[in-house]
Amino acid sequence: MLKKQAAFAALLLVAFYGNAVQAENFFSTSGSAIKSTNGKFYAYINFLYYSNVYFVNLIQPNSVSHNDVQSDSLKIRAYQNYIRTLRDENLKNDATVLLNLYKNPSQFDNQKIEQIAKKLESRNIVISFTIDDAPSRKINLNYCIYGKKKLLLVNHPLFDYSETIYNIIPLISYPEISVSNSMTYDDIIYVSQEEIANDSGIAQRVLAGKNVSAFLFNGARVNSEISYCLRKAFAGKESEIIKDMTRMFEIHELSHKILYNKYKIQDPVTHEEFALSSTIYDNPFLGLAIMYSYLDYDNLTQHKLAALNYIRYIANHSGKSILMEKPEHIAKEFSAEELKTISKNHFDSLRQVLKIK
Repeated sequence: MLKKQAAFAALLLVAFYGNAVQAENFFSTSGSAIKSTNGKFYAYINFLYYSNVYFVNLIQPNSVSHNDVQSDSLKIRAYQNYIRTLRDENLKNDATVLLNLYKNPSQFDNQKIEQIAKKLESRNIVISFTIDDAPSRKINLNYCIYGKKKLLLVNHPLFDYSETIYNIIPLISYPEISVSNSMTYDDIIYVSQEEIANDSGIAQRVLAGKNVSAFLFNGARVNSEISYCLRKAFAGKESEIIKDMTRMFEIHELSHKILYNKYKIQDPVTHEEFALSSTIYDNPFLGLAIMYSYLDYDNLTQHKLAALNYIRYIANHSGKSILMEKPEHIAKEFSAEELKTISKNHFDSLRQVLKIK
């Protein structure tokens, strides 16, 4: 059944990306993607700036050793050996610029550095430099990811936030980019297209009246409450499923990003409560489906605690204490507009407690 679920997700990715080639690229393994021309360039940038030999040796085992990163001179020599192998003059120029920037950062102003980062994007290398403005003008990598970045166009429905945020689309596997998350960097989030495709596929099956009991929606078993909410969320809107599911994931991760960036809030339960209120406010029944998935988690995670806190708020403010024992009633007792009002009030109550604007 899991193989069928993965195959169905793959078909939806074709629909999401628009063609089979791009969808296939989504599933590229580290071994194949990293061995491309740009992948190899990426590997050597990591080697030069991070002293990371992993990717270089993934391309060609034992081509560099840990001894090569023990001193700058050895590392630079190994990088120069890589440059000598290049036949493409444009690539050789780009690689040489990265070496000059590493060796002589004081010769590059901020505008030139931004231009370098922008040019690397055309090679699927998403890079951000951290620059020490002291006289030495030391330069480090904030992050360097082999993939693409896509401007996040969604506006948060309840927070006022205008900073530019990108969604990263990795072309190789990273442990920290395996499931949707807000990342540790100021200007990027990760929304997993595979998760979107999986959950969209389940919504499609629910609307078609097919059995989904063996499937996992947002990591939880698809129970009757989740199925009910998905039918309510997408009734007559089958063509909007992927778009709405993407928006929901983006709002969720954007909530985390704003709480980190703007308010410096770290508490994971608080993060999940804000995100849950935001997604239910924006799309009431799809947001409720997410809430019910949290309740199905076996462990008492921050997601489950946030869902219980949200339910407690509804129970207390509606006078329906039974909802704490039977949260499945929420989806059937409240309209979409009522859920939006409740979620907005819950969101505002969290802001008041934390004294944030």
